[in-house]
Amino acid sequence: TAGPRILLIGHLDTVFEGEGLGWSVTEDTIGHGAGASDMKGGDVAMILALRALSDAGRLKDMNIIVVMTGDEESAGRPLSVARAALFDAAKQSDLALGFEGGSRTQISTGRRGSSGWSLTVTARQAHSAGIFGKTTGFGASYEGIRILDEWRRQMAGERGLTFNVGLLAGGAHVALDTTGWALTADGKGNAVPPIFRAKGDLRFLTEQQKDSARARMRAVLSAPLNGATPSVEFDDSYPAMPVTPEGLRLVALFDEASRSLGYPAVTSQDAESRGAGDISFVAPYIPGLDGLGVLGGGAHSPRESVNIPSLKMQAERAAVMMSRLVTDWKR
Repeated sequence: TAGPRILLIGHLDTVFEGEGLGWSVTEDTIGHGAGASDMKGGDVAMILALRALSDAGRLKDMNIIVVMTGDEESAGRPLSVARAALFDAAKQSDLALGFEGGSRTQISTGRRGSSGWSLTVTARQAHSAGIFGKTTGFGASYEGIRILDEWRRQMAGERGLTFNVGLLAGGAHVALDTTGWALTADGKGNAVPPIFRAKGDLRFLTEQQKDSARARMRAVLSAPLNGATPSVEFDDSYPAMPVTPEGLRLVALFDEASRSLGYPAVTSQDAESRGAGDISFVAPYIPGLDGLGVLGGGAHSPRESVNIPSLKMQAERAAVMMSRLVTDWKR
């Protein structure tokens, strides 16, 4: 075979299950369904591109590995096992192309990383008549809310950094189920809550930015309200995918392929506009390009949609680019 060893990345899972998996087509061009654009459509575009290369007799001269994960939306643990196939494939490849999301005029050579956090606050349980007093203190919920708001004040507005609260509860009893993303709570209006829990994510452009944010989050816990004891735990998930010269070279090659087919010029998309993705796991090993998937909207919601005609455009652009990589990308 000739040319670079190319790793193609997709995923088969969706955020919603059950009734959310329903599929419908409206106005002949827009399809709706769970994972329609994130990323069933991208998987189809990848397969169509490979079929086009095969029909043109080009595939036999290429070295391509395809990895489609089944847990991209909620990666399994430990990551060393859940992403072992990606790690192994990256070590056997020269570059990676990801088919998640798409645009007519932009493509991604950088993506933000994502990590999780879990906040727990404990406090004295007492009659509400004594709240704010020296003996009773402020309770767990006030301290939890203080921490979350202070995190917001300190981190909101920093370029590339976002902090989201996805789940929270306080009361006499708060229990987290086995999925890690459902809380049950009970309490009374006349009882100071002894427990508060919250979970969310932290997204960042670089590992340095992640470490800085975590240090600031921990510092906020160092001066709790009277009677409360807070703690926070962090969970690494998707690493950041930094922009590199090799990645920008891939953008230029994709742009050339797009314009040669009569499609619009393509530029690099800001990393902060993209969420985390599986391609980030291979970034420490090889350069990559993401966003070769279909056009759509409403990802991670019941309104998710895919622009069906974009399948043709994205498959054609990917096929032409991969074909040209055989001669235009030196190993």
